[in-house]
Amino acid sequence: MFVSAYFFEVIIMNVELRKIKRNELKTAWFMQKKGFLDIFLKYFDRNSPVLRTYKKFCNIFDRVDMYWIIYDNDVVGEIWVAEKSSVGYLANIFVLKPYRNKGIAHKAIKNSESLYTCFKIWR
Repeated sequence: MFVSAYFFEVIIMNVELRKIKRNELKTAWFMQKKGFLDIFLKYFDRNSPVLRTYKKFCNIFDRVDMYWIIYDNDVVGEIWVAEKSSVGYLANIFVLKPYRNKGIAHKAIKNSESLYTCFKIWR
């Protein structure tokens, strides 16, 4: 068991967060659609990010902090952090399908928590 836990830590060491810039919004919007497409096709959720317009996506950008999830120098997903009444919210997170099940999202969440140490409560 110790070996697998150690291996898990090695895999997720190369996960970084980099803030998404306004001039990268179109790319982030397309990537979000790609990241949620398989889930949308399975459940046909009317609130899916796949159905979100670019205008609505841009409006959300003004209310949350959006980050690229970077794994081994590749952009593999996004994580959004919001704040309301001193509570931190993971507003959105996804990892592209080829990169799933590697602990990347877990490490991205841990990284976001360390960026926002002012939040004592997360939801």
